[in-house]
Amino acid sequence: PAPSEVPASLQSHQVRIAGEDELQAVARLMLDVFAPESPAAPALLPFMTSLLEANQRTARAAAAGRLAAELSQRVAVGSTIFIAAEASVPADGAEG
Repeated sequence: PAPSEVPASLQSHQVRIAGEDELQAVARLMLDVFAPESPAAPALLPFMTSLLEANQRTARAAAAGRLAAELSQRVAVGSTIFIAAEASVPADGAEG
């Protein structure tokens, strides 16, 4: 679309290739969007609730690590992962 057709909120962003160091963040975002955390279970026993929450955090971190490793493997065989990032503006304020 022409720049005038793109909402102003999106004009400050650009699409670029994700760096290897950004794949973990991409994996966490993918999990947040496509597999959001389930709501808290009813508190039967307070200590059980804290154990359940700790287990869920650990499982989610492990899932993000596995997904990041898979994304890295895909990049290694030729896939490209794109991300939307805030457009950088040169120090002089002129857009290029």
